[in-house]
Amino acid sequence: MCTMMASFMPSLAAMDNKTTLANIIGLPILVITMVVSIFIEINTGVIKHIKLNHLNVYSSIFDCVMVAYIYMAMNLLLLRVMILHP
Repeated sequence: MCTMMASFMPSLAAMDNKTTLANIIGLPILVITMVVSIFIEINTGVIKHIKLNHLNVYSSIFDCVMVAYIYMAMNLLLLRVMILHP
């Protein structure tokens, strides 16, 4: 999703006003739907904390939940840049 949004940014300049408006309205719907889906996956346990070592020591370096939160934050940041940037 982050790669798609970053690739989509330069193509906005080549669109006419109606197409740009339609894409700018559709993109937040897609991003918000994806963020809600990830929140649901975290709350239901699909995305969960993992233990990497054989000693069952919790490792925060490869925490899948933290990676999901960072992913959502980056998507929302990219969305903010795309919509509010002149």
